[in-house]
Amino acid sequence: MHQKLVLPQILQKKLEKYLKLGSKSASEADFRMSKIIQCN
Repeated sequence: MHQKLVLPQILQKKLEKYLKLGSKSASEADFRMSKIIQCN
């Protein structure tokens, strides 16, 4: 259960990095992250 709670935090940190890099990359990353979260 701990791993499932930690993973979204790691994904969120990656999303923040993408947001800083650029909105185009961020929207693409956000879409991928949301799909990964839905699968889990």
